[in-house]
Amino acid sequence: MKEIRLRPEISEHDYNFKKQHIEEFLKEGHRVKVSVAFKGREILHKERGYKILQKLINDLGPIAKVEKSPHEEGRFLNIIIIPY
Repeated sequence: MKEIRLRPEISEHDYNFKKQHIEEFLKEGHRVKVSVAFKGREILHKERGYKILQKLINDLGPIAKVEKSPHEEGRFLNIIIIPY
């Protein structure tokens, strides 16, 4: 399993760069764990993390599906994506 970490305030360029890595991992047949890491008071705005993960799910829809829906583990919001 591969892991990619995002932040709630990620820029569009960084998001696209990490999305490309996720697509490569999925095409190679790997499961991918995507984590949104919150620091300090960012944890108060968890909806931003959910929004990023939902955008990622929508963008990867044609090549992947969600194995484990978004769930919280401490200061991380995690999701597991698998290839079709």
